[in-house]
Amino acid sequence: MPFAQVARFTTTPNWDDLEKMTRRAWRGFLALLSTWYMRTDSRRALASQDDRMLRDIGLSREQVVREIHKAFWQA
Repeated sequence: MPFAQVARFTTTPNWDDLEKMTRRAWRGFLALLSTWYMRTDSRRALASQDDRMLRDIGLSREQVVREIHKAFWQA
């Protein structure tokens, strides 16, 4: 298909749609940052628990050590 025919089907960006897409992208990015922060905070709290508390929630020290050594982006 010649370029002239392809170019005919393109449209100029709708600024309202572009603004909505930008807001959606920022919300997604902020949600991702929030998830990473909650993971880090939860792992920090887990690391501070003693063995008795870990037994109460059904975790071993080895499981906690494995969890707290994960990077913040790992689920």
